[in-house]
Amino acid sequence: MSIGEDLAAARRRAGVTVTQVSQQTCIRATIIRAIEQDDYRACGGDFYARGHIRAIAQVVGADPVALIAEYDTAHRPPQAEKSFCSMPRMMVSRMRVRSLT
Repeated sequence: MSIGEDLAAARRRAGVTVTQVSQQTCIRATIIRAIEQDDYRACGGDFYARGHIRAIAQVVGADPVALIAEYDTAHRPPQAEKSFCSMPRMMVSRMRVRSLT
């Protein structure tokens, strides 16, 4: 089951409407409906999508931690390991100068 399906099922089990969730979370009903369809474009980015998922999950009695972890796995690009080799040369020079003073 997807994140949106989990949230929609939890909302139905809780016996609340999208409008009621919207009123309790201050998230527009159109965004809640989109999230329930696994469409996160209207959220405005990962930060807001995660916040919306958390808020909706709390209202409908779903586990926000598990749902956000699932979102991160599916939507976040893997973090590249930062090293001096991958940083621009100017940035490395400034870091060395600052660390000596």
